[in-house]
Amino acid sequence: MLSGSTVLVLGAGSSVDFGMPVGSELAKDIRDRLAFHFDFGTVLKGDEILAMQFQRAFGDRSPSAFAAAQRLASVIGSFKSIDDCLYTHGADELMMTVGKAAIVRAIAAKEHSSWLRKLWSGQADARAQALAKLDSGWVHQIVQMLVTGRRAADRRDLFSDLSLVTFNYDRCAETALFHLVRQAYAIEDVEAVPIMEGLKVYRPYGGLAHSRGCRHRTRPSVQNTLTHLEWRRASRSTLKSWASALTSSKCRASCRPQATSCF
Repeated sequence: MLSGSTVLVLGAGSSVDFGMPVGSELAKDIRDRLAFHFDFGTVLKGDEILAMQFQRAFGDRSPSAFAAAQRLASVIGSFKSIDDCLYTHGADELMMTVGKAAIVRAIAAKEHSSWLRKLWSGQADARAQALAKLDSGWVHQIVQMLVTGRRAADRRDLFSDLSLVTFNYDRCAETALFHLVRQAYAIEDVEAVPIMEGLKVYRPYGGLAHSRGCRHRTRPSVQNTLTHLEWRRASRSTLKSWASALTSSKCRASCRPQATSCF
């Protein structure tokens, strides 16, 4: 049990154990996805899914979108992260849009390949292996502190003293917490959901949109993702309201693991 209100700040390194990339790796991945090359309409180089989405979203303006993507791919190698790159080129609205879309696509792909997905497996052995791997990580240590000294009857208030501030786009920490809470109390998914409802998670840069089966769905992540430029332009009053929200019941996770997989 925590001795008082605690705010845990998560950076890119906190998700590395789950197979997520650090800033430089994400930047390289995005560069490869946006370096489009076509031959009579066929994508020879670049991410085919992004290409299809750009064509659908931009229609007649898709050539401009692909040009912006290629501009971004050509300059991103000069920066440590995609956030730094988009901050510098923040005046280029089209580059910002395709950059955010590429962030969503790259992170979603990494989530899909993460070993955390085994936690949702229908095979007991696969789930057991993933849980065993979780037991050696930092999230397990957090859950140990939270459950120690708290009776199972009071589990609904497990996260009453904990708030998370995460600068990551992924949903790995919430997924890990969800399954470790289930394990600690020997409960089913539906019983763990109300406990997770008490977890306050704030994402300054936004996060991936919710998949089917998750509560509190938002608009697609491209609109829900902030860059360094937008973050730094936030007004003082906005920052104060965000800060006060950390201890308010109004601040909720942007993705809560539910009875169906969020990955």
